[in-house]
Amino acid sequence: MPSPSTALRRNLATSALVMALAAGSALATGTATARADARIPASDLGFGAAVDFLGDRDVVVRTIPVPEGLRPEFLEARATMPPDASRGTIDVVHQGAVISRTELTAASLAESPIVRLPLAGTDISAGSTTVDLVSTTVPDRRECFTYWDRPTISLRDITVEFSGDESPPASIAGFLPPLLDLAVIAIPAEPTPVEITAATELAASLMHRYRAEATRIEVEQLAGRGQDPGRDSAFLARRFVIEEAAESTIDLATAPGGMPTLRMAGSGPGLETQVRVLTSSLAALAAAPSVSIAGEASRPRIAPEFATFQDLGLGSPRATGVGRVRLPLILDQTRIGWAVDDATLRLIGTYTPLSSAQGGQMIVALGDEVLDHWPMEASGAFDRTIEISGPRLPRFMPLTVSAEISGASLDCGLEQPVTVTLDPDSALTVIGADPPEPWFESLPQALLPSAHAGLGQFDFAHARRLIRIVSGLQALSATPLHLQVGTIDDALGSEGPKILIGASGVDLPLSKTGDAYILDGTAGTQVELALDPSQRYGSLQVATVDGDIALATDGLDASVDSILSWLESDQSRWFELTGNVLAAFGDDEPRSISVGITEDRGEEGGLLDGNGRILALVGIGALAVGGVAALGLALRRRSRR
Repeated sequence: MPSPSTALRRNLATSALVMALAAGSALATGTATARADARIPASDLGFGAAVDFLGDRDVVVRTIPVPEGLRPEFLEARATMPPDASRGTIDVVHQGAVISRTELTAASLAESPIVRLPLAGTDISAGSTTVDLVSTTVPDRRECFTYWDRPTISLRDITVEFSGDESPPASIAGFLPPLLDLAVIAIPAEPTPVEITAATELAASLMHRYRAEATRIEVEQLAGRGQDPGRDSAFLARRFVIEEAAESTIDLATAPGGMPTLRMAGSGPGLETQVRVLTSSLAALAAAPSVSIAGEASRPRIAPEFATFQDLGLGSPRATGVGRVRLPLILDQTRIGWAVDDATLRLIGTYTPLSSAQGGQMIVALGDEVLDHWPMEASGAFDRTIEISGPRLPRFMPLTVSAEISGASLDCGLEQPVTVTLDPDSALTVIGADPPEPWFESLPQALLPSAHAGLGQFDFAHARRLIRIVSGLQALSATPLHLQVGTIDDALGSEGPKILIGASGVDLPLSKTGDAYILDGTAGTQVELALDPSQRYGSLQVATVDGDIALATDGLDASVDSILSWLESDQSRWFELTGNVLAAFGDDEPRSISVGITEDRGEEGGLLDGNGRILALVGIGALAVGGVAALGLALRRRSRR
């Protein structure tokens, strides 16, 4: 999957928004600083865990977020060079000046592959610093490297070492740091729909803002309304207290020595507006410890039917190579803003014209499927219209544009490399799926731009489950999620996608009746599974409910919570979910099951086909906790009532 920018790119317009800065409010100045004792992995800094340098000279630009009070000192990594490279250097360049140079040789890397690139001396601006990493690599026995598609220096397991002490925020404008490890959202024990909506919006906004940094979200229950003992300070952590009140305000409310805390209060849409102001560029105006807000901030508009490469965050990608040029791209449905059924790609670009002794072809592929190919011409330009058809296009569509060249010599220094460049006006025109396919791969894009959230009860536990689910989905999305919170009946009675917490009586692919589990197939068929002895059960399921896609929890609350904890324990698990059911039985690990669907494009069926036959037993293994031999497993086919 791609590595999106950490900056929150929401163009937040306001309607009658008035911000009155209450300069007289007291600010708790006793907040303890948090020492930066450990190195921070580059993946948590938002620029990936690896850097590859190509050819004998290459430049890679990296922007490092720097929290207030800290300074970057070293970039540490495990370095490798290919056998045909004798030595190399990596310069750290900042604002045109070389601030450090690190020598690499085969002998030094054999002794220790760990390199430390000094970063001291960089200027910090707006919470970050940018450096150019410039590589120079010398071949062992040739004048140059004969390949362009393999790295000549690779850096892996990158961390950045900081010095200093994290400074506590002195105003609301500085409350959100450039790097956030933990966000704690505190709500009352019996939250109102307004408070749940605001807390969910806050979680989604924070995960969107810090989506490349593996930020953790915790939901905390307040001791009582208006009662907040605070929480101990932690490194790169912030706390948010959300309560409904008559007046819309945002206040710094940090207890002495505690975690920096922001209290957000308001009623109706006003409380939700607090969140949008805090996580937008408008927060820069709040240079005080307290802000009063009136009016309502509008949400960003999404234009899903047409998007240029610039709109999709691809810009003008380019790649260079000899013999073969490969330009991999990701067409992100979450950036488009809805689930795509079919698309038309207009691909505009150029390539280095070939010599008279050469020939070649351009190839465009989606995954392993070739969509289009054509001969390379002397003009060095192309403008192609390419159809991308569904159903079940992946959430992140892997598109590859390649140039394959033949003829002439590939000897060192005798062959001119070819560069392929795509124009930022290349565009994607899409047709939305209606309804989207009911499987995990349709999420979160099928919930955009807005969905209805229905809760079985308005209590802390149900609200916490909703926030945890939305946080996990938002980590996959380049577009902010927005929810309208109400009861289960409210959500079922509304048109559009839904998230149902504690769904009962809803037609789901997998359901439980007594001690029996009913798996729905196509053409009105069902299979019943009876487990002996009975097992605790919980699930997260994707279904089509009254023509709309729905994500629902079902089963015991404790089992559902264990599923969410399992998903949160590895940030890749939401991304890797397959099928339409994630179920947990007993103490077994949750497993993905396909019920009534198939995960492969162009196939039909699923766990049950139209005749009620079981096509795949992989899901049954998840149901039979401890193995089929340990359980009495009864199967019988019946018609749906």
